Amino acid sequence: IAEPLSLLPGVTFIQANGPRDVSVSVRGSNNRSSFGVRNVKVYEDGFPVTQPDGLARTDLADPHAYSSIEVLQGPSSSFYGNYATGGVINFYTQTGKDLQGVEAGADVGSFGYMNLYATAAGMGDRYDYGLFGSHVRGQSYTEHTSYSTTTENVLVSFQVTSEDRWTLKFINN
Repeated sequence: IAEPLSLLPGVTFIQANGPRDVSVSVRGSNNRSSFGVRNVKVYEDGFPVTQPDGLARTDLADPHAYSSIEVLQGPSSSFYGNYATGGVINFYTQTGKDLQGVEAGADVGSFGYMNLYATAAGMGDRYDYGLFGSHVRGQSYTEHTSYSTTTENVLVSFQVTSEDRWTLKFINN
C-alpha cells in the first residue's frame, strides 16, 4: 500500500510491526503510531473498514485489488465522523466497468515471498460485479516475522429499478 501512496504530497508512512504492515500518516496525523492507521478513516468502495476503536490495518489489503485510491487530506470528521480528524483514504476495487474479463498474476521475491492473485469482473444492463482473491506469503529478513494471508473481496451492484440499486460488499481476510 505504501508505494502508490508515496506519490501524494503530505502522505507519509513508516514500516510498522510486520513485513506488510505500514503506518500511514496524512499531514502528520499518525506520526507516533507504530501499528496500523489512526486518525485517518479508511474505506473500501465507500464502505468503512476502520474498526470501532479507530484502527485500520494495511497489512490485510492487497494492492492488486484496487483500481484507484482517493485521499482526502485535513479534518474530514464533519462529513466522515469520528477517527477522520487527519483525513480519509478510500480504496476502490475493480468493477465490471473497469475490467470486462479476468486478470491474474503472480509476484515472487526473496525471503520466500509469493503473491498469487486474480480478478474477475463484468457488467450487464442492470448489474456490475468485481471479484478478487489473493494469497500472499513470505517472511522478512528478521526472524519470526513470517506471514500467510488470503483475501477474498466481492463487490456486486444490481439496479432494481431506475431509482433503486442494491450493493453487496464482502471482504474476508
